[in-house]
Amino acid sequence: MKLLIIGLWACFFAAAPAFSQEPQKTDDEMDMPPDMAAMVAGEGRETSYYLCSGCHSTKLVTQQRLSRDRWAYLLDWMTKEQGMAELDAESRTIILDYLSTAYGPSNTQRKTQRR
Repeated sequence: MKLLIIGLWACFFAAAPAFSQEPQKTDDEMDMPPDMAAMVAGEGRETSYYLCSGCHSTKLVTQQRLSRDRWAYLLDWMTKEQGMAELDAESRTIILDYLSTAYGPSNTQRKTQRR
């Protein structure tokens, strides 16, 4: 009986680290830059990442909670005042859809930055 109890405790301690680990990253997240993986998952994440991170940190984007109109204003401002290349209509729609959904004023389930 004593041996059984010792064996059960040994199994418990051997398995404990597996339960305390962070959730595993998906295959896609393992292949992407860490700051892209830290952005909210969704259609348009990759397009938005490459557009935004070309000039500034993605943290500048991910800390915002802006309406679609405000994101559109910022894209226009960056094009006119900061020298960003003008976006084609399809890319603009993809980026605005993503930003207003993932980082809009009503999104309270934003993914936190991974450490």
